[in-house]
Amino acid sequence: MDDRPVLISTNILPASLVEAATERGVLVKNLPFIETFLLEDIETISEIESVLQLMTTVIFTSQEAIQAIAAHMDDIIPDWRIYCTAPATAALAARQFGEEAIAGTAPDGVGLASVIMEEEKPDEIFFFCGRKHRRELPELLTAAGFDLNLIEVYDTQPVSHTVSGDYAGVLFFSPSAADSFFATNKLSPHSIAFAIGDTTATAIRKHSANRIVTAGQPDKELLLNLALEILTT
Repeated sequence: MDDRPVLISTNILPASLVEAATERGVLVKNLPFIETFLLEDIETISEIESVLQLMTTVIFTSQEAIQAIAAHMDDIIPDWRIYCTAPATAALAARQFGEEAIAGTAPDGVGLASVIMEEEKPDEIFFFCGRKHRRELPELLTAAGFDLNLIEVYDTQPVSHTVSGDYAGVLFFSPSAADSFFATNKLSPHSIAFAIGDTTATAIRKHSANRIVTAGQPDKELLLNLALEILTT
């Protein structure tokens, strides 16, 4: 009988991280509870292609938004000043657009709005986001006088799974994944919920009184390593 602790990931973790967990004695089961779709309607594509031609300032708070833009870049290298959340989104932005394009980063949208307000004069700015984006950043920048253009480039939909068996913990990477998980499941009494950030932890808390451990930075590998440290000590 395999008595190694089982950790459920509500998003797909790379094979390298799953293997690293196995080497440390923890079995990771990838079980995505949301699915992401890039928006490919004519209006969205036209907006993306138009902004690619501008010398302007843009914002990214998700890797999915960067992937949506990358799908339409072809050989274009946009002349952008880019503000993005860190570390994962910032790292992907640097690879896609060049390190020199990154004007500023912060761990979350509220922090990023503060950085932008300190660094930029109120002017036109483009925010590439999902349909279910959080409202704090747009509200803060609009209140500060920025001409903010929201371009929604992807959407997420819940995916239903019923989780059975004994598991030591669940990795949650977004509030929407938490809501999707708890729509059909409850945490086992001893299971620990691991949250990528405070907003995800708040979403978990609406559904469960179980122990919640929150990562210090919004990073998948960091969250996994935190879970492994707790489950193997």
